[in-house]
Amino acid sequence: MAENELISILERELSRRGVRSSEANIPFSEFVSKHITPTAQQKELICAIERGDKRIMVCAGHGVGKSAIAGLLAIWYLRQHDPALVLTTAPTAKQVSDVLWGEIRKHYRGPGMAPRAPLIRLGHNRQAIGITVSQPEALQGRHCPNTLVIIDEATGVPGEIWDACESIVAGGGIMVALTNPTDTSSRCKREWDSGRWTRLVWSCLDHPNITEDAGIPGAVTPEWVATMFEAWSHDGEDVVWAGKTWAATPVIQARVLGMWPSSDAGCVFAAAIAAMDAPKEAIGTKVVAVDPAGYGEDHTAIVVLIGDVLVEHELISESSLSGITAAVNAVIDKYGADVVVYDAVGLGHGLRDMLPNAVPYIGNQRAIDSRTYANRRAESYVNLSRRRIYVPDRYARQRLTEEMRAATLKIGSKLSLTEKADVRKHIGRSPDLLDALAMAADAATVKPWWAEL
Repeated sequence: MAENELISILERELSRRGVRSSEANIPFSEFVSKHITPTAQQKELICAIERGDKRIMVCAGHGVGKSAIAGLLAIWYLRQHDPALVLTTAPTAKQVSDVLWGEIRKHYRGPGMAPRAPLIRLGHNRQAIGITVSQPEALQGRHCPNTLVIIDEATGVPGEIWDACESIVAGGGIMVALTNPTDTSSRCKREWDSGRWTRLVWSCLDHPNITEDAGIPGAVTPEWVATMFEAWSHDGEDVVWAGKTWAATPVIQARVLGMWPSSDAGCVFAAAIAAMDAPKEAIGTKVVAVDPAGYGEDHTAIVVLIGDVLVEHELISESSLSGITAAVNAVIDKYGADVVVYDAVGLGHGLRDMLPNAVPYIGNQRAIDSRTYANRRAESYVNLSRRRIYVPDRYARQRLTEEMRAATLKIGSKLSLTEKADVRKHIGRSPDLLDALAMAADAATVKPWWAEL
């Protein structure tokens, strides 16, 4: 068979399968325009690629199209180069297969796509593959003169994976990192600060669905942004939304503005701290909460919360069940109580028999809003941060302020808190008083989860 005839047959077969030769050697911008109308933010990434930038990091809010443009980049790069290696990674298998590779499957038309696995193989020298960070061995020995590495959900990717990816592109490949900038202690943040990357910030407020009511399916919506400001912000001087000026709290910075939370904004309790010396009347549900200290550890904290006023707090060096019970009963005799709640983990488990009418609280159990929070403790802390508790006692205000500033929020796929061990390293003690106050405020404000126990 003549060579020209063979080429003709191959071209017809590729055309039948949807591989258009017109996409084989075209600029990235032209390729993208055949699939979507890129936003101004997505055009920033397109320009960076066509400019020849080798390290590009996108810090973005929710639903601004970073995965969509990255999926198109993966397809274009694979078709543009021969040989070619496109490697994508993310913290979990679901993030690899459903997010970025969901976009790749949506737009890829051609041979070599595995039925279920995140894999496209075009002969021996051209392939795209998705792996999770739990598969570091899959990164070993992968080298190609034309390599594109895409790190999705990059704040959750550990340092050894970053190092492996750097090794893979050492010969001159491209690295693109996509992230919702939530964890300032991550390797991703250190890379952002290194000066080695082209840095792009994509705010939800600049997306066409917000600025023009463009109605792009699957992207951020005005309703979502409004919900975020109502739930996670308060009056301030940082961001204008819907005719009102809001504070750029950590959640707003990371999830809406696409910004790394600033150090002073890392505390979810900023507004609560400011309100602790604002007097108000003690009217409402009476809650007594106790956070027992373990043997030889810190203090047992007992608080009395009436409405939005911390009317009493005790920090006692007591770790016997009988001693803690006596102290709690003395407080109840003095103030009364509509609800008594105690930390039922560790030593507190024994209070079940000593305080039979009290409600057990387990911070690491499933949150009521489990789609948002990693556990009950994180949910309780955030609920407390939305309250404006008056703390008349100066010493209690000082101690709570220290503990609140140390209890920073981790804004990942679910909201979680810094570990108590990290708080202890920061302030030299466990946040006993804050834990007790969070339990008390939670029992008084959340729908009565305790009534169903």
